[in-house]
Amino acid sequence: MVHRARLWLLAALPLQCTGLFFELKAKSAGPAECFKATPGHGHSLHGSYEADGPNEGVLVTLTSGSGKELFRNANPSGRFSIEVMEELPHRLCFESSVEESQMVSFNFHVDEHGDGTDHHDKEHMEYVTKEHTDKVEELVAKLEAKANDILDQQQYAITREAVHRETAESTNARVMWWTLAEVAVLISLAAFQVSYLRSHFEVKQIV
Repeated sequence: MVHRARLWLLAALPLQCTGLFFELKAKSAGPAECFKATPGHGHSLHGSYEADGPNEGVLVTLTSGSGKELFRNANPSGRFSIEVMEELPHRLCFESSVEESQMVSFNFHVDEHGDGTDHHDKEHMEYVTKEHTDKVEELVAKLEAKANDILDQQQYAITREAVHRETAESTNARVMWWTLAEVAVLISLAAFQVSYLRSHFEVKQIV
């Protein structure tokens, strides 16, 4: 069976990079699954998600601490990048739009830019200009984004494999029980026919 975890403790986890997956219940089974995170002012929230199941349908919303909707998407997969303007808890909610459970892979990254990494003395500043550092920071950000995308795709592939394996195991189990039931019915019919023919010949022999 696939290991499933409720992610209510997301706010207590380090927000630098969080990659998880969970089971999203059917639309009629309950309310949306929501997670809270409190990034600092000026940080950026980057995330992506992907739903996987027999029928896929999910509504994803990201809301600021003041109740402003920052992101909304009804596609089975998507990504977002939001600049944080309020140092308040942000809520990311997943709501099913189908009547079947589905697995949702979810990756969440916080870009803590502006944390004061440009500490250079005068000697360094003679050789390294602000333009150069900006280019380096931009290159590092692009490399980090590509690395995160690769990690996201790996997580999604693992989740899809787990869901498909569980579906295959469930299908094989149903086929096995159905085959056993057919064998039992055939044995019962054969026994009934033998018993019937035996009693029929016994009656003829007596007559």
